[in-house]
Order: sequence, then structure tokens, then C-alpha cells
Amino acid sequence: MVTNEPSSALQRAVETTPSATGERREQIIAAMAQRGDELTDWRAVRAAQIGTG
Repeated sequence: MVTNEPSSALQRAVETTPSATGERREQIIAAMAQRGDELTDWRAVRAAQIGTG
């Protein structure tokens, strides 16, 4: 019989971690924003490269 329920072995192997809070959360948010800005910059660089051949 096939079910959509995960096996008990799989359930034991998965650990849950609570969300970051406080100062650590703020650090993560700032790092994500910085990486987003960097990605935007690199996309512009790549678009310019493609535009110039």
C-alpha cells in the first residue's frame, strides 16, 4: 500500500529549528538585504556585458 505519509525513519531524521529572534534575526535580515543588493549589481554588470557583446 502506498501512502503520502512519511516513514517513521524519515520523521526521526528531520529536526525542526525555531526561527531566529532578536539580534541574530536582524543580522540575517541585513545580510539578506546586502546579498540582494549585490545580486542586483551583478545582474546589471552581466546585462552590460551581454549588451556590448
